[in-house]
Amino acid sequence: MFKEPDEPSMLNEIQTVVFARPEKIGKVFRVLNENLRLCLICDEGFTRQVAAEHANVYCRPVGDDRSDS
Repeated sequence: MFKEPDEPSMLNEIQTVVFARPEKIGKVFRVLNENLRLCLICDEGFTRQVAAEHANVYCRPVGDDRSDS
């Protein structure tokens, strides 16, 4: 599971961002600071740019042990 940073964020409130296109369902990310996003599906932390790329990748919730087949 992802651990939040100990230093205070530059943001006053928790923000949520959604990376989505009209033809696709996007993912929801929690903004931890200016450049760090937490995927609310797999609970992994990503930079802003990598989070945008991760929005197009299949991921699973932590503890989901189902196989891909």
